[in-house]
Amino acid sequence: MPHHFHNIHRIFKIRSELQEVYLNLVIQAFSIALIGIFIPIYLLELGFTLDMVIIFMILFLLSIAAFSPFAARISSRFGLKHTILFSAPLLICVFMLFVVIPVLNPVFLLIVAVFYGIRQSMYWVPLHSEFVRNTDKVHESEEVGNLIGLPKVAAILAPIIGAAVLQYFGFPILFILAIFLLILSVGPLFVTGDYKRRFRFDLKSIEFSLNKNLYLAHSIEGVFYILELVMWPVFIYLTFGSLLSVGIAATLSGLGIAIFIFFIGRISKNISHRKLLGLGAIGYSITCFSRLFVTTVLGAFLISFIGGMFAAIISVMIYTTFCEFARNGNEVNSAVSREFWLGVGRGFPLILLLLIVAKFNFIFILAGVCSLLLLLVRPK
Repeated sequence: MPHHFHNIHRIFKIRSELQEVYLNLVIQAFSIALIGIFIPIYLLELGFTLDMVIIFMILFLLSIAAFSPFAARISSRFGLKHTILFSAPLLICVFMLFVVIPVLNPVFLLIVAVFYGIRQSMYWVPLHSEFVRNTDKVHESEEVGNLIGLPKVAAILAPIIGAAVLQYFGFPILFILAIFLLILSVGPLFVTGDYKRRFRFDLKSIEFSLNKNLYLAHSIEGVFYILELVMWPVFIYLTFGSLLSVGIAATLSGLGIAIFIFFIGRISKNISHRKLLGLGAIGYSITCFSRLFVTTVLGAFLISFIGGMFAAIISVMIYTTFCEFARNGNEVNSAVSREFWLGVGRGFPLILLLLIVAKFNFIFILAGVCSLLLLLVRPK
């Protein structure tokens, strides 16, 4: 039986708690993929400048990092799954607010960014905690591969569908469709009981609760986030002037991740994680530098696909290391620390982008250099 079919077959034999996490992620990933990459472009079409969009992203991402400790407190008080449930109405409200932004003061946009960040922290902190708590150490790489790969499989066509909906119906209809799917995504989490764990927040505990490998790795992942989900889609849109091109590029990136990621769990049993991470780091770095020379839409599509494959290796290796570390400590505390360092990696390049004229060249080079720095990371 081919390896990827073996992995899919194993999904139906894993603990019900992990099945719930996977199903929630699959539905949510599809709904977010419909609209997520188009939000910066939506703001540009409303007349906001690229600098204003970057400021929006800074506030959004820093809000995730800042509110994560409070999301952990809420998780401790009400349970991990209930905190995820609380996050759903917040995201629905955020999407509804996006629709009315055109008739409100632009300052309102910054308020939306903060609420968007709060919602993300209330989703990802408990979800990562729930996943770590239910992973099986023997099959950890496969389960991490499923965590990253299954949502990508589910969302492969979502960007193209989103672009088509935008083309014919506009942003309001797309937001409504995403809201409907988000409501559906919460149900699977409550097939089994909830889980609570006491969490004591201390700034010092966040600073030192992850090992030095994870400090660097998560910060670099934050830089990749800015490249792939903010600047690369905007670059394609401004260069080629097509929402459909943005959707196709995002779909190809997801396809590259999906095709490759189901093999990682099997490969990692025979090849050291450090070698795999090194392969991913070098390969992804090449795709970052190659973006400097993109002049055709086909070139953008090819880089998106290949970059997705190497990103798959990096994501699985880093997240597997995170799970190993978090399992030996406090899952919730480790999830907060992860969001903190991701926030550092996301916020730093965005702030620099406000000061630099050649924004796209800068982020391509920065991501390429940061990818090579992953060679210094020693995964578990």
